[in-house]
Amino acid sequence: MTFSVSYTPSGGTATEARQYLVSGRSLYCALGNWENSGPANGPMVIRRDSPGTPWAIETKFDPTTIACAAIGELPFIRGTVLAVGFFGRSQVGMRDPTGKWTTVKLGGGVTGKVQVRSFGFHVDAVTKAHLAFAGHDVGIFSGAYDNTAPGYVRWGAAPEIDISKFPTMSGGHPQRVTSFAEINGKLYAAVAQALYERQDGAQGTWKKVWTNKSPGMSQTGCRGLTAVDGALWVGVEGTNSRVASIDPRTFVDTTLYDVSGPNHYYQIVAYNNFAVVKAADGSEVVIAGLDGKQSGPARYIVRSHGAWCKRPISLPALLPHTMVSCRTIMPSPFSDGVLYWGGYDCNSNKSKDTAWCLESTVADATPATTQMVTQAEEIEYEEEEEHEIRFKRFDFAPSDLED
Repeated sequence: MTFSVSYTPSGGTATEARQYLVSGRSLYCALGNWENSGPANGPMVIRRDSPGTPWAIETKFDPTTIACAAIGELPFIRGTVLAVGFFGRSQVGMRDPTGKWTTVKLGGGVTGKVQVRSFGFHVDAVTKAHLAFAGHDVGIFSGAYDNTAPGYVRWGAAPEIDISKFPTMSGGHPQRVTSFAEINGKLYAAVAQALYERQDGAQGTWKKVWTNKSPGMSQTGCRGLTAVDGALWVGVEGTNSRVASIDPRTFVDTTLYDVSGPNHYYQIVAYNNFAVVKAADGSEVVIAGLDGKQSGPARYIVRSHGAWCKRPISLPALLPHTMVSCRTIMPSPFSDGVLYWGGYDCNSNKSKDTAWCLESTVADATPATTQMVTQAEEIEYEEEEEHEIRFKRFDFAPSDLED
């Protein structure tokens, strides 16, 4: 399998590549600097406008900000706004349609180690209002276009749903709004081990429609909510990690892939989303990143022609460090058949310039049918290789669960 290096940081500028975003004809990547051991540099967003050209710095944020936790596009009719959520700040960085970046507070006087982890966009079926949504540790905030407001979005003062008093997750961590997805004209949000559906109207509310009945031990719960094949897919993080498909009519879920396996290794799958791409034969391929060995390559899973496979991403000769985790995968916006990959996970370890961004073709990322192996074979292989997932079984401490 062939990968090429797309971007590497220098000078202590990025420890993690957090999330890609396609907006217009450009590709963006939100970078974090959590656990940075180099000079004081804030997180930043980089941009590529055409294939093969150097990445440009779109914007840099305050050095006291830990990381970009999410990046999203808010495609209002009167102009598109880009939004960046922060880890460690109750704020949103916003680029208005004029190209100006502004940092705005979200959630009023919320303080402490909070984060804005996700963004969504939805046209209310009742009011026809075009609305932006931000997933905050306090809850889900909505906002409407307003060119007199900082960043051109007027965010609500209070969340549509308040999750601040919900029971904590493993390690005492708050529940998170990890992701949004729209299907059949309705907006959904993944919140910890549950799925919520927005009830449209002048006073929008949220209704719990699904709960993960086999949560295991988990810091975060469900990640990467994505509409795939007429269903809602989530990647469950934890000791019962799996890819689950949820029917939006009945809210009955089906396990598509057991990531943890019989030994219940703690796994993270689909940090942000599932990438859905077309293979050369026109078939649909679904790819999601995984956390990897602390001392080895990052990994991912791929579904092709109905079969699943787990594969490593290994570039020891090109990168001066281990890759650990694949956080983000995005098809190229340049019609060149390229996939962009990015990641690293500090896992509470001091790091410097460890973020990585790679490129490959869709064909390279998809193994031939003859190379697809059974899950039992994968588990056997991992045990032979002394599988070193960072949270092997229950052997982890709360201090390791900050990301």
